Amino acid sequence: MLNGDGSGNRCEATTRPEPWHLAVVLPAFNEEGLPGFLVELEAHLRPVVSRLSFVVVDDVSTTPVAEVLRSPVPAMRSRVTVIRNEENLGHGPSALRAYHGGLATSADLVLHVDGDGQFLGEDVARLVGELGDADGVVGVRRSRTDPWYRTILTRCARLLVTIASSGVGDANTPLRLYRREALVTLLSRVESSASVPHLQFSMIEGRTGLAVREVPVTHRLRRGTSTVGTMWRQGRVRLPLPSRRLIGFSARAALEVVACMRRLDDGSDVIHPAPVGREAAA
Repeated sequence: MLNGDGSGNRCEATTRPEPWHLAVVLPAFNEEGLPGFLVELEAHLRPVVSRLSFVVVDDVSTTPVAEVLRSPVPAMRSRVTVIRNEENLGHGPSALRAYHGGLATSADLVLHVDGDGQFLGEDVARLVGELGDADGVVGVRRSRTDPWYRTILTRCARLLVTIASSGVGDANTPLRLYRREALVTLLSRVESSASVPHLQFSMIEGRTGLAVREVPVTHRLRRGTSTVGTMWRQGRVRLPLPSRRLIGFSARAALEVVACMRRLDDGSDVIHPAPVGREAAA
């Protein structure tokens, strides 16, 4: 992992638009704050790229995302494509579907961020300015606002990834920017049903030699009326302890990570062979 400009110093976001087409991809499930988040992202990203697209994967929200976005879309200059899952797939598979949706736009760069809006638009734009000649940039969350047990899970995940590859500051961060060629490499090595694809991304990056920079970013509360994600609550009551759903999810995720480690160790890590050029968008 490279830090900032590769020397440990932070780089300022570029002041002139780079000749890139950037696709911002977001998985979303009942995210009331999504419209305002998209508007904020566009305001900060349009000045730094030549073309901007958005792809939102709706994981069968109670109120379809397409309806939620009907009002703010006219206020945005960028195209917003909404893909609705036929059934609730969960965050991991929805994130992977969003990545593929970003590639389908023929974008040069694909930036993933969760639809809950826990990042600042200005920090998201900084990732583009920090890219340089690297294959990707990830945002390392500072002062996380999640429940204590989620923080512990993240630290355990970081330990696993460190053992499997190189040290990373935030192994499961959802704020990630990749060049399309690097993203195709990563997607070809992860099952489409993966619960924690970003953990596997971090492991694969270390093993395949992808140059991925790390940038510290602010982590804020979720946007909307609820500041707690669906995985961390039951009904409308916030739980003081992990739910059964979370415990089961964590067990499955651990098994996935171990399986990924084994594939990397025995050299059978390519699951979905894919072209690296523009034809990958098909």
